[in-house]
Amino acid sequence: MRATLTVTTTSKGNQTMHTLAVVHHKGGVGKTTTTAHLGHALAAGPGAPKVLLIDLDPQASLTRLVGLTPGAGDVGYAAAIDDHDIEAQVVRSDEWGLDVLPAGQRHARIERSSDPGTEQQLRLMLEEVSGCWEYVLIDAPGSLGMLTTTALAAAASGVIVPTTPDYLALEPLKTIIQLINTVQAAYQPGCVFRGVVINAQAITREHAHHADRLQQVFDGQILGTIPRRTVLQDTASAGLPLTAARTGPAAGLVHDYRQVAVRLASMLIGEEAQR
Repeated sequence: MRATLTVTTTSKGNQTMHTLAVVHHKGGVGKTTTTAHLGHALAAGPGAPKVLLIDLDPQASLTRLVGLTPGAGDVGYAAAIDDHDIEAQVVRSDEWGLDVLPAGQRHARIERSSDPGTEQQLRLMLEEVSGCWEYVLIDAPGSLGMLTTTALAAAASGVIVPTTPDYLALEPLKTIIQLINTVQAAYQPGCVFRGVVINAQAITREHAHHADRLQQVFDGQILGTIPRRTVLQDTASAGLPLTAARTGPAAGLVHDYRQVAVRLASMLIGEEAQR
């Protein structure tokens, strides 16, 4: 079953809108999977918060993962740039219970853009719809180009970095932290490093070693660990959330993502209360 494509119109509310980017410039670390399942977990939280997912990846992996079909023309963020109206481009993934700003073919052209101010456009558009959603998660491409900078510049509530516990995924984290700090200084004071989600951890000596190393380096900033399970690929190919698979492994993963969501929400709400 595929998700229903229906245009969503959302009235502005008074709640704070927490906008986070999910970033890593290496493929295969579970960036898109984290965005989708964390969004689903947040939407299942107390009060059923409204959650918007934004797919900035020209490959449109997030769009497909939540059961939608990428548009052939200007859709989602690319179309919103032209009409300056994010809400008009948002579609609903009914199976996931999430609003989605999908990706389309024009995203690749935006990635190659050198026009001044391009990296600021999403931030400005989200400021115009502040309060429409309680959480906005932006899935950045697996690169350090224009669209990743755009995601970071819009990340008013910070950045989540997914990684697998292996050497090739760990080494680039230094570069990502440096980019986060650069964007924070230049564009977005709220673009702070929120923490790491360890993905696809297997029961091996290598993964245990690198997971321990992550715990040491990012003491207190590990948002959660997601074990390697084939049910993630099975549900992804069907465009369905883990809650649709009524198995023990799926239930375990649902719990793991909800734990990440609880930690993240507690962090953000706690900071909001202190202001």
